[in-house]
Order: sequence, then C-alpha cells, then structure tokens
Amino acid sequence: MPLQASKTVNFEEMNALFSQSALSQFDDGVLNAWRPLRRSLWRYMQPIMGFQAACRTEYAQLDDHRICFWQAGSAEETVLLLHGFGSSKENWAFVASKFAHCRIVIPDLPGFGCSDFHFGADYSLAAQAERLADFIEQQDIKKCHVVGSSMGGAIAALLAVNQPEKIASLTLMNAAGVSAERSSLLESSLLDGVNPLAPGSRKDAAMVFAICLYKGHRALAAFLSWVLAGEMSHRKPVNDYLFSLLIVSQQHVFNNLKNVSVPTLILWGSEDRVLDVSCVGAFRQQIPHARSRILANIGHLPMLESPGLTAKILKEFWQSLK
Repeated sequence: MPLQASKTVNFEEMNALFSQSALSQFDDGVLNAWRPLRRSLWRYMQPIMGFQAACRTEYAQLDDHRICFWQAGSAEETVLLLHGFGSSKENWAFVASKFAHCRIVIPDLPGFGCSDFHFGADYSLAAQAERLADFIEQQDIKKCHVVGSSMGGAIAALLAVNQPEKIASLTLMNAAGVSAERSSLLESSLLDGVNPLAPGSRKDAAMVFAICLYKGHRALAAFLSWVLAGEMSHRKPVNDYLFSLLIVSQQHVFNNLKNVSVPTLILWGSEDRVLDVSCVGAFRQQIPHARSRILANIGHLPMLESPGLTAKILKEFWQSLK
C-alpha cells in the first residue's frame, strides 16, 4: 500500500483504471453460493450494540430483499441514518441514543449487514436510493432528517434530489459523490490494485480501521478489527462486488448534486484518509447553499470517533431550521 497519496483522478479516469484491474474480476459461482455467517464474534456483539443504541431490531421487505433495521422512539421528528460501504447500522450505535427526542430509523442497506444480498441485483447508488424511498413510504415517514456516512451520504444526496418533500435536511458526513482536490490513501491504493475496504484477513481488517480512524483512536481501531475480522473476511467476495458497483455509479451522484435543494450540512473529519477533506470544497461548489463543518483530529467515521460532538452538531443544525 502506498504511504502517500498520488495525483488525483476524476471519476471517468478512475472507472477506466478500475475496470482494467483485478478488482473488477469476480467469481460468479462464489457470489451465487455466498451466504452470511450464522455464528461469529460480531453476530454475538450485535444485540449488545442494539442495547447501546437503545433501539429495537425490526424487519421490512423491499423488492426481494429482507431488510434489517433499528428503530427507536415515536416522535414526529424523524432521523434516518445511513451507513457507509462495508459497514452496517451498528456504526451509529454510539450516537443513536443521543437523539431521544426523535424517532430514529437506521437500516442495514440492501446487500450489507443483516439485510439480504442477492447476486445479480442492482446495488448501484441510484437503485439503493430508490429502495430507500420505498422504505420511507413503507415506514410511514412523513419527513425526516437524513444523515449519510460515506457511501450512505451519496445515497442520501440522491434521496434528497428525488424526494425533497420528504427530506427535512441532508447531512453529508465524509460522503462519497465528488472528486477531491487531493487523492486519498484509499484512492491511491485502488489505483495500485488494492481495495483496503474489502479485507480478506485479520491483518487486512486491522488496516481498514487504521485507515478509517484517526491515529488517536488506536484502541477503538484494535477492538473493532478484533470483533469484525471474521465477518469482514467472510464478506470479502461480496464487498469486492458491491464496491465495483459503487465506483461506477458515483458520476450519477455528482451529476445530480446541483439539484439538491433541501437544507444541507457537510460534515467532515480533518484527517480522513478514505475521502480527503478537500471533498468539502467540491461539495460546496455543487451545493452552494450548504453549510460545512470540519472536525479537527477526526478521520472517516465521526460518529464512532467523537459521537458526543457529532450528535451535538447534528442537533444544533436541525434546531437552526425550526
């Protein structure tokens, strides 16, 4: 893995380079036969995380996908939290309980977490946004604040464009969907034919959290890699496949950002090595009315690295809109 970022590339160049690399090659037989682990350390931890989040686990049916999601509260003010690539609803466990005044809805996006994965289904960012629109309707959510982390941010942006009447506000947290002024460590690695976000071993899993979390959170990184290594390694073929669909659908998100009309907050960790902080300026160029906030000494996952501050900023943003 390179130690520093190389020159930045745009989506078209990245797509072309990615399509020529081994990262775009898949074994259809493996993907067709893949099934989630029934037992793992992470599976035993999930109920504990749900308790931490003060949420109950529920299920819904979206097209042919059984969707697992957390829900808490019954207030009219609703918050929809969307996780990033290779992750799950548990990423929000430490902030969810801080929104006791709201109704909280946190899905495992189709293909991820405890929700179904079906090889051959459309997992592009646009398709995921369409499924979420159906999910919002199904759950009788009249209007919500939507917060998207990384990949979830790109999906949240499309949701805000497609259904602005349903979105009270949009928060793009270290979100995918723009080309940065500076290439990140992740992007440099992809150009070298390595995807650190799809680990295949315990060592690789440790690298994921070393990249995603700022160096001040080494204890958290060590704990997460220990708990999640088996689950992440088992999911590698699925995550490789899903990542390829994410890469090629980012241009669609970028093309639609200028149509975001809802109140928007761009929230970023200053030390993000997955999506460089220079993405903030790129997002603001496309969404001129957006506010922005950069968090010092935070990496790619503010909700894990500084849940108290993250929740405070979100609540202040929502309150300012009243």
